[in-house]
Amino acid sequence: MSWVEPAPRRAPLASLVAALALLAGCSTYTYTEYQLEARDAVTLVPLPDAVVAVDPTSARHPVSLASIFGTDPPEGCAARTDSRGRAAIRLPDNHPSLVRVVARGHAPFESCVTGPWSGSELGVWVRRPPPDIPADGPPLEVRITR
Repeated sequence: MSWVEPAPRRAPLASLVAALALLAGCSTYTYTEYQLEARDAVTLVPLPDAVVAVDPTSARHPVSLASIFGTDPPEGCAARTDSRGRAAIRLPDNHPSLVRVVARGHAPFESCVTGPWSGSELGVWVRRPPPDIPADGPPLEVRITR
């Protein structure tokens, strides 16, 4: 019996290269605009001048598509609430983002969200202090609407 050299397998490597090339072209992000409202969770009074920050969570991960292909990550945004406790924010569609809200004299709010939102997620008041930060005061509540 003689030894038969197996044929080189190039198909899996070619498939991997094609998939990576396809993913590299998917580095543009779409955004949806929302209205964020913040209020005191106890008195239900709107919180003016609260600081709102939206940060795409996985964009800065060392093995994210943005870091691998050297593309720009989705943009975050920052805003302050107006006298009615409202601020305009933009969330990248289909990409998780960390939403943080900080208001003087209140425990901070932090939640990870993924847009686009519709239906039951919109307009629901949420109270979610970050677990690793001690509460400085009463909690605040946040809701996101269109």
